[in-house]
Amino acid sequence: MQVHENIRAALASLGLGFEDVIRTDNYITDRKYLPVLREVRARYFTSAHPPASTLLVVDGLFRPDLLVEVAVEAVLPPAP
Repeated sequence: MQVHENIRAALASLGLGFEDVIRTDNYITDRKYLPVLREVRARYFTSAHPPASTLLVVDGLFRPDLLVEVAVEAVLPPAP
């Protein structure tokens, strides 16, 4: 949840929301975390217009205590 709340804050700082996200890259350290990641992701992204997504299971992340990392790419709407 914290990862997605951090993403929400970063998007909001640019006047964007999760509906503006077009791509996510998800990294988890164990497949057993996939159901939790899917559940959390469903709370933030609509199933009607989900972004493109990549999931990778990795041996570890930058800090050994981290279990998940999510990177997003969003598009700014055209200026009026």
